[in-house]
Amino acid sequence: MSIDMVLLRASPLATLAAGFATADAQRAPDLSRAEGRRCGTPLLRGHYDAAAKAQLRPRGDDYDTHHVASAIPKNRVGDTRFFWSFDLSGMPPLWIQVPSTCRGVGRHCYVFVADDQWNVNMDAGDVQEVLYRFNTSTPGTPEEGIFSIDTGVFGSPPDELDEDPRIYIFYSALGSYGTSVFDGYFDPMNELTEQQAQNYGGHSNEVEMFYMSCDPVNPVAPSTLSVLAHEFEHMIHWNMDQNETSWVDEGCAELAMLFYGVPDPITGFPSNPDNSLVDWDQEWADYIKSYLFSVAERTEVRLRVYDLSGRVVATLFDEILSPGSHTTLWDATDLASGVYVATLDARNTTSTNRLLLLK
Repeated sequence: MSIDMVLLRASPLATLAAGFATADAQRAPDLSRAEGRRCGTPLLRGHYDAAAKAQLRPRGDDYDTHHVASAIPKNRVGDTRFFWSFDLSGMPPLWIQVPSTCRGVGRHCYVFVADDQWNVNMDAGDVQEVLYRFNTSTPGTPEEGIFSIDTGVFGSPPDELDEDPRIYIFYSALGSYGTSVFDGYFDPMNELTEQQAQNYGGHSNEVEMFYMSCDPVNPVAPSTLSVLAHEFEHMIHWNMDQNETSWVDEGCAELAMLFYGVPDPITGFPSNPDNSLVDWDQEWADYIKSYLFSVAERTEVRLRVYDLSGRVVATLFDEILSPGSHTTLWDATDLASGVYVATLDARNTTSTNRLLLLK
């Protein structure tokens, strides 16, 4: 069968970004988050209400945390502690305490890993990649890490109790429930004292932290690393406006993934366009509807196809496009069968995908 035309669907929001990198064969594949991957933060909206009642100080611009990196970290590699966390394999989730060890210290963060996951689903190389992405460089902005990008766009993170400017990133096996696999979550209970949290039926680690999964997802797959920016945005958003509705908060968290350079794919919502913007049901379309609302502006887009020598063989888009889904045809009549590379440039983000042309 001869195939001379290859149909490409492209969005000005870089829909080709997710799932292009091939994961290590020994690790969990880098599944698109559309395939059952979820943020656990919206499940904890009751904790937001409790934290709002317990904290009486002003928020946002009236409370500047002056989050500057400290020269002397309060944790060193090898330090151990127990973290309160959630077992998300059942609903409602149950509180558990997880023994963990500090495996990395960066300019803006500590990386703790659950002891039962060390050298099983996460190792020293993974920790260095997390430190690099959070502190130093992202695919979308190589000269800036997640901390710099998110704080520059969304505001300052909190520093409620521990007087430590570094953020705790805790990796464990968050697991899955039903068809949902949880990538991570932010819990504002950690901004309360343990006694305050217990008054609301919860627990607190009394530090600025968010949670990330290393099982069943690959912790250093491109889409999972992008979730670091997503969950950090939730922390910042809580500091700036802890009474925010879920759809706005999630839309901004999705926007953080775009700024990181690996946004979620525009799927689910285009086939369900009547899905309410303001109702949050934890469905995939909810994430995408809020994302599209957050980036609803015309964008300059360039979509090109290259051969493996780096020669441009086709320019499919080179114009300003409106938000939404766009379709183009690649006329490959005069090209030989083989592997080609499509590159999509949009909003200071570059995404690539390999294409197999068969004739």
